[in-house]
Amino acid sequence: MIQRLWNDDKINASYPIHQSEFVNMRAKPQPKGAIPIWIGGHADVALKRASKVGDGWHGAFLSIAKTEELIQKLSNFKLRDNFVFSMRTSWDPLEDDQSQIASEITEYMRVGVTHFVPEPRQRTTEDYMNSVRILRDILGDCGVSFI
Repeated sequence: MIQRLWNDDKINASYPIHQSEFVNMRAKPQPKGAIPIWIGGHADVALKRASKVGDGWHGAFLSIAKTEELIQKLSNFKLRDNFVFSMRTSWDPLEDDQSQIASEITEYMRVGVTHFVPEPRQRTTEDYMNSVRILRDILGDCGVSFI
């Protein structure tokens, strides 16, 4: 449904699961280019959904070994070109060992993670921003590119 709203203009469609019916719905203006859809979840059904309708898979707080296992499962499906494997982490360089963070980044990349979504644990704006700046440098030093 969301993909139709982003891509089509005069929409006639029924979505019983969402109890929605669109009749001559106008959805302009539309975005310039596709908006990527990342599907999260670790269950087989979520992985199948990600491979079927997603542009990427988003894992959260998983070990490197579990991430590798799930990426291997996903790789058995037919995936879209440039399919993204992302990981949300709780890295916080103001509290965690920065060399350990760098090591984990390298290992996640080795098993196929292409994007990172760090979630520092700082609670003040200043500390949070400092943590993000340090993470940017660590990620960059590990070869992560920023878009």
